Amino acid sequence: MKKTTPVIAAVLFLCLPLASLGAPPTASHTKAAEDLSEAMQMEARMNQNIEAVIQAQITQDPEMKKAEGVIRDFFNKYMGWKITQPQILAIYTETFTEAELREINAFYRTPTGQKYTTVMPILFQKIFALGQNLIQDHIGELHANIQEKLKADDAKEE
Repeated sequence: MKKTTPVIAAVLFLCLPLASLGAPPTASHTKAAEDLSEAMQMEARMNQNIEAVIQAQITQDPEMKKAEGVIRDFFNKYMGWKITQPQILAIYTETFTEAELREINAFYRTPTGQKYTTVMPILFQKIFALGQNLIQDHIGELHANIQEKLKADDAKEE
């Protein structure tokens, strides 16, 4: 179970909704965000991300296969599209003007935009794997440096 904690923590950190600041968006601004979420196939991507996290858990700890349904239910309950959609739309309306959302939407409705939507999860997986491999190759160095720093700090306190 210890191996699974970093994966869950990373996903939760990346998916945490930001608090809404400022005036609420207009109905047309929110509609532009909704249109973009549809063009980007956000609901399908959210479901794919949840499934990827579940499968990563099982890969790291095969015992988790027994609890696969429980894990899926948990993620769907707290991170499913119906739960996160309002917060995600709020993030988009806070970040982009209505005009910008319409411009982005126009891109995602093109063949290239649709291709990007389709391959984006694969790209992110490859980039994430690259990062993991780069770190994994040098994790011993990090652990040694941490231990050295802790020992030095302990020596100063004595």
